[in-house]
This record gives sequence, structure tokens and C-alpha cells, in this order.
Amino acid sequence: MESALLRTRLARALEAHGDVELALLFGSRARGDAGPSSDIDVAVIGRSIDAIGLAIELTDAIGIPVDVVDLSGDPGRFLARSLMVLETDLPAHRAMQRAFIRRVAARGLSGGR
Repeated sequence: MESALLRTRLARALEAHGDVELALLFGSRARGDAGPSSDIDVAVIGRSIDAIGLAIELTDAIGIPVDVVDLSGDPGRFLARSLMVLETDLPAHRAMQRAFIRRVAARGLSGGR
């Protein structure tokens, strides 16, 4: 599925869910090197996210297996390799960007590895 169409369909399904404030597409679909059997990787920030339940909803809506990651713990690690799908809370996005910048300033882009 073409990236723009995938992002549109994901955004619609995520908006219908209602609890997602920010969603990022990452992995092979975001990089543009997905194969025919590649799943869809989506990272989300929101209220009371049930990652497994949301993955099932998105898989049903899109027709391709979806893996959902809740970004509540360390959102900054996804910024450099993801594509925006949905943003309903600009302050949440700004906070995630600031966390990423602080992490890079402290440890560098490789995360200190």
C-alpha cells in the first residue's frame, strides 16, 4: 500500500478510536522499504492506550497486521525515524520533541552506545 494512502487510512482509524493524541508511523513502511509481508509499525501517545486492543482495531481497519507501541515511556527514540500520522495535541508533540532534544544533548544520537 502506498505510504500516503496508508497514512490517510491510519489517521481515519486512529481518529475513530478517540484516545490517540499523536501517532507516528515507523519501521519499514516509514522508510519505504517494506516488503509484501511487512507489518505496519505505529507508535502512539494518548489517554489510556491499550496497545494490543488498538493493534487489533487498526489491523481490522487497514487489512494489514499492525504493531502498536505506546510511547509513554521514551517517546524521543522514535522521532528520527518516523512519519506523522495524527496529531490532536500539539503540546504533547512539543513535549516529545523536547525530550528527544534533551536525550540527544545528553547522550548523542546513538544513545550513548
